[in-house]
Amino acid sequence: MGIQLRGWLSHGLSVIAALAVATLAQAGDNAALIGNPASIAAEPATSTLIGPRTQQQLIVTAKYEGDLLRDLSRVCEFVSENPAVATVSAAGVITPKSNGTTNIVAKVAGKETKVAVTVKDMEKPAPVQFINHVTGVMSKAGCNAGACHGSPSGKNGFRLSLRGYDPPLDLETLTKEVFGRRTNRLTPDESLMLRKPVGKIPHEGGIRLSSNSVLYQLLRDWIAEGLHGDPEGTPQLQKLQIVPEKRVLTDPATSQQIVALGHFSDGSVRDVTPLAVFTSSNEEVGKVSESGLVEGNLAGEAAILVRYLDQISTAHVTFLKPNPDFVWTNPPENNYVDKHAFAKMKMLH
Repeated sequence: MGIQLRGWLSHGLSVIAALAVATLAQAGDNAALIGNPASIAAEPATSTLIGPRTQQQLIVTAKYEGDLLRDLSRVCEFVSENPAVATVSAAGVITPKSNGTTNIVAKVAGKETKVAVTVKDMEKPAPVQFINHVTGVMSKAGCNAGACHGSPSGKNGFRLSLRGYDPPLDLETLTKEVFGRRTNRLTPDESLMLRKPVGKIPHEGGIRLSSNSVLYQLLRDWIAEGLHGDPEGTPQLQKLQIVPEKRVLTDPATSQQIVALGHFSDGSVRDVTPLAVFTSSNEEVGKVSESGLVEGNLAGEAAILVRYLDQISTAHVTFLKPNPDFVWTNPPENNYVDKHAFAKMKMLH
């Protein structure tokens, strides 16, 4: 027993030591990333959150000597001056709490910047919208992709329109087929639409949602609210804006948060990052997470395709790893193409 106990203690101490080393390494990496910025700025500079279903992801960008930029969103300290109006997560996501105004303060390297936040209409009903929310969730989870239920024949008797381009058909499919078993408004948690994607019952497509995610809660709320379609006057998506549209990052900056902003027909601008689908044109250069965080690997440029409902936009993120031995030979430019091609080659070393 004593030998076994000593073995456990030894293993436990090894784990603690490994965690301590990893923590110190992470702290060192963060310090190298932060460095000594000349200034910091947050995007968007102001934010209006309308109703309890909204949120806003912030991006904090630091500017350095030589006009170099770095995304410090993941290493900032965020503070709400009035948490009763809006709170902010460690990752910089603002959540509304009550009507009013406040400032979100981002602090790093002895510098700070403020984002003015207005919250309104928290007392008004905010039912889940079928197109803007439910269709968005199904696209994010891949349910209506061509390789899944969005194929012409569907999968296992369940067919959705490709990428949600036919909302009336999808509403009919989800609420009335197979005797309404896909969506059970009386006991929402028993709906096949919820049980399958979280793995509670076998699903050929595997686990697509987490039961504690915003996406799952939107689907559950829509079912519990009565499976309603969108009433006349529901705001329609007009444009998808990406922030930032272009960013060049030099080592040790190796990540960039992307935010998707939906511009709607009622004039509102909403953060649709949680519902947007992100893909990278070159995963060897930079991979992008479901939350829009681009992580660089090799030097080069990756186009990040962002899709929400029927709108598509692109952000270009370039990662540079300067080579101190690199010398540009300044080849002659023979035409317009050479001018731009050589400029890119010189930048990428």
